[in-house]
Amino acid sequence: MGWFKPGLRLALSGPLDIVLAVVLLSVGIGALAGAMALLHGNDEYRKELPRNPLAREIAVSGGPSLADAALVMEAVPGLDGAFQYSLRRFEASVASPSKAVGGAARGGGAVLSIAGMAVSSGFFKAWGLPVAEGIHFGDRKLRGRSDVAVAGSGLRSLMLEGADPVGRRVILDGKAFEIVGELKPDPWKNGFGKAPFDDMIFTPTSAAVGRPELAFMAEPGQDVASVAKRLQRWLDKNYGAGAARASLAIEGYATEIRRCESLLSLFALIAAAAAAASSAALYSIMSRRLLARSRSFGMIRALGASSRSLFADAMIEAAAMAGMGALLSLVLSPLVFGALGASLSAVSGLFLPLRLEPAWLLASTFLIAALSILPVAFPALAAARADIAESLPA
Repeated sequence: MGWFKPGLRLALSGPLDIVLAVVLLSVGIGALAGAMALLHGNDEYRKELPRNPLAREIAVSGGPSLADAALVMEAVPGLDGAFQYSLRRFEASVASPSKAVGGAARGGGAVLSIAGMAVSSGFFKAWGLPVAEGIHFGDRKLRGRSDVAVAGSGLRSLMLEGADPVGRRVILDGKAFEIVGELKPDPWKNGFGKAPFDDMIFTPTSAAVGRPELAFMAEPGQDVASVAKRLQRWLDKNYGAGAARASLAIEGYATEIRRCESLLSLFALIAAAAAAASSAALYSIMSRRLLARSRSFGMIRALGASSRSLFADAMIEAAAMAGMGALLSLVLSPLVFGALGASLSAVSGLFLPLRLEPAWLLASTFLIAALSILPVAFPALAAARADIAESLPA
C-alpha cells in the first residue's frame, strides 16, 4: 500500500480544494447515477408492462351492461372477467359516534377531498387487488348492502392517522359508509384520474352517480389488440355498427407515456451536464494544483523519481477526490431518484413502480466517478514530464 500513500496525502492537502471537489463531484455523480437508475427502472417497468392489468383492460362504451358480461365472455374468446366502475371525488371525513336526526351522518374529523371509485365486485380480481384485512364488498355476507367501502392501503395515513381502517365508519359526501376491507399495496401503482388505487376509497356501484363504465379483462398471455378486435366485431353484430366501442385502456395513456419518455430524456440530459460540469471542476482544480507543483516535480525527478511514479501520484490524488465524491453521492443518488421519480409521476400522470436497485446504482456511481478522472490524465502527464533543467535553481 506504500505506492498509494503519496497520492492520498496530496489529495488531503488543501482542505478548500478537497471540499469544493468532493461537493461538486457528489452532486454531478449523484445526479447522473440517480437519473441512470431511473432510466434503468423505467426500462424494467416497460419490460414487465404486458403483465400489468392496465395492459389487459378493454373498455367498452355503449352497448352491453354488466348483466350481459357472461354472455359476452362466452361469445368472445380470450376474455377473462368484467367489471363496472365510476370515478368519484368524495368530501370525506371520519364519522363521529353519533348521528344526526333522519339518519344523515355527521363527520367527527377534518373534511378531506379523497379520490374514489364506485366499482362492481369483479374490479378487485381484475386488477389484482386482494385485501390485506377484512373482505371485499362482493362477499356474500355483504350482499345487498350499499353502505360499505373498501380502503386503499394509503387511506389509513391520509384519513386515519395510521389507525386500522377496517370497521371504521367514514362520511362520503354526507353519507355514512362502513369500511369492511383494506387492500394490499398495489405493486403496479395503477390508478385513475391521477390518483393511485392505494390512495382511493371504493364503494359499490349501487352507490354510483350515473351509469358506470363497463370494462373487460383479456386473459393473461393473450394478444389484447386481437381480443379487442373480436369484441368489437361482436358488438357491431349485436348492437349495430358504431353503437358500442371497444378500446384498449392503455391507449388512453399514450400521451402520458410519450410525456414520460420525453421527461426521462430531459432528466438524463440535465444530469449528464451536471456530471460533465463536476468532471470539468475536478480537471480545473487538479490542473491548478499540478501547475503549482510543477517546479517541485522537476526537482523530485532530479532526485531519481520516475515520470511514471509522479503521474501515478497525480492520478491517485484525483481518484481519491473522485472516490470521496462518489461515496457522498451514494447518499444523494437515492434522493435524486426519488425526487425525479415523483416529478415524473406528477407531470406524466403515470404512477410508475420504479425500483432502485442498489447493485446497479453502486456500479453506475463508481463507473461515472472513474470516467470523471480521465481528463485529469492530460495535466498529470504534462506535470510528470516537467523539465528537470528548468526546475533547478540557476
